[in-house]
Amino acid sequence: MTIPDERDHVAFDWGPHQIIRSLKGAGGVRPYAKYASNGKDRIYLAYTSTHPDNQPENWIYLNYIDIHTKALKDIGGNLFSVVGESQPHEVDITPAYKENHPLAVVDASPLRNWIWELTLDENENPVMATVGISHDKSSHDYYRIGWTGNRWQKTFLTNAGGHFHQSPDIEKCYSGGLALDKRNPQIVYGSVPAEGKEGTVYELIKFMVNGHGKLISKEQLTFDSPKNNVRPFVIASKTTNSTLVWMQGDYYDWIVSAQRPQGYSTSIKTNMLVPQENINLKKGLSLEKRVGRVAGKKSFSIPQSERFTITLILLPDSGAWQGEILQFAGLTYGVTQGDMPRPILAYKEKQYVSSNVLGNSNAWKKHQRGTNGRWYPPETTVPFLLGISYDGCLLRTFINGLLDQSVPVEGLSLSEVIVGGFNGTIEKLRIYHRTLSQDEIKTMWNR
Repeated sequence: MTIPDERDHVAFDWGPHQIIRSLKGAGGVRPYAKYASNGKDRIYLAYTSTHPDNQPENWIYLNYIDIHTKALKDIGGNLFSVVGESQPHEVDITPAYKENHPLAVVDASPLRNWIWELTLDENENPVMATVGISHDKSSHDYYRIGWTGNRWQKTFLTNAGGHFHQSPDIEKCYSGGLALDKRNPQIVYGSVPAEGKEGTVYELIKFMVNGHGKLISKEQLTFDSPKNNVRPFVIASKTTNSTLVWMQGDYYDWIVSAQRPQGYSTSIKTNMLVPQENINLKKGLSLEKRVGRVAGKKSFSIPQSERFTITLILLPDSGAWQGEILQFAGLTYGVTQGDMPRPILAYKEKQYVSSNVLGNSNAWKKHQRGTNGRWYPPETTVPFLLGISYDGCLLRTFINGLLDQSVPVEGLSLSEVIVGGFNGTIEKLRIYHRTLSQDEIKTMWNR
């Protein structure tokens, strides 16, 4: 695919073409893959025979694509196929495949193996974080596997218990999780059950492996957590220290359904110092008013401002939440018609339609669990907080404190706001002659 242009459009300029096919004899209905690149001429792909639920033995493989020739090769440079010209390379979990392609097989342990991450070390050798799961899925072991230049070096890190989530009868191959430090993949982070004040809770552990593949240190990073800390991920940076992020909270299922309506209620934690902004919702406030019912349109004037923020708490009537909502500074904000209504900004001759549906997925709570391909219409988010901020160059819109759209536009000036065009209630209208931060807008919603 091409990279996104200034309008966020991407295009296929070649392909798509299938690269790998896992043979039916391996139960290969859905190989799982991870990718990494040296940024120059190679795309590495590490993948499994299938999902580890499908069979008691699941191998791990690695190939790379030469982007100049589109050749698929093993780590030793042996040619498998030319993508788009040859048939997909077929992998299997048979002794014959391993004998014929020894450099393509990373791990053939008789376990339910799975890949958590793939990256490259300073010498551009691939490194993986993997888990080996017992046949009965009750025991998960963490590993680091790296290419030394002539062989795969596998290092046992720790036992990680079983599946981390609260549902005992599903997804038993869901480990707490592993992450590689991209700047130094000799460092691996893992989520492991540990005893604390709250009982057995998944905590984060930092593992260090030396250049000879020996585990030399383990350091616990979180302690006495009230909820599980799982699925760590390291955000790489060339200029600052690596940032670790992870999920913390309750996890019942990866999908919301009638069986498990809780889904996963998790927050994102980080070791990064997050800037704390001063929250002052009185500063710069030009107008604060409970508008009430709006069948028609209502106008509000304020002193002219080239920096501004507008927030509204909206309660549309049932079935009446589509259409025009407000006009300001020469723009119109509304919601498109149809089963998948989306926010839309109109300015002069241009229209900016949000990529997000204005609603929530609560409808999934009424249906059976599964990926049947059906789309359930979104339910109205009522009430919802609409926020619009402008800093002189960029117009941003927010739904319930979350960024929805960013539109570059210069020269706006606000002196009047016209609300209405739908049937419903505006609980509170606020207009500021300054640009509020996202944290400030989010505070309004949380209150």
